[in-house]
Amino acid sequence: MFLEWCKKRRIDIVFVGEAWVDKKGTGTQSHPSYTLSSKVEEGMRTMVYWRKKMEGAVKVIREDKRLALVEVWGHKLGRMYADGKLSGGRWREWLESLNEADCLVGDWNVHNQAWDPLNEDNA
Repeated sequence: MFLEWCKKRRIDIVFVGEAWVDKKGTGTQSHPSYTLSSKVEEGMRTMVYWRKKMEGAVKVIREDKRLALVEVWGHKLGRMYADGKLSGGRWREWLESLNEADCLVGDWNVHNQAWDPLNEDNA
């Protein structure tokens, strides 16, 4: 349904966070107008689709369970998910490795007492 919504709005590149993956870890949602470039496996937090007419114009630069980074027409676009597996210096180091992205969106999973007084603030 989401990919159909994107198609109707002429969205060429679609990043999906926490995408549904079947119990076997081998299947996810698809759409006849879009190519799924991401690996499909259990635990994938980010996936990227692009319109089939974009074939050849989009290239996956980097991908792991928490990141999908693509290049399209010289611009580097990415989507990430902060899954809590990294902390402190390791988290900062991983984040700084993404400095090549022109645009990076995602689910940062940060906490602040301003919106949840029961959680401790984190960087």
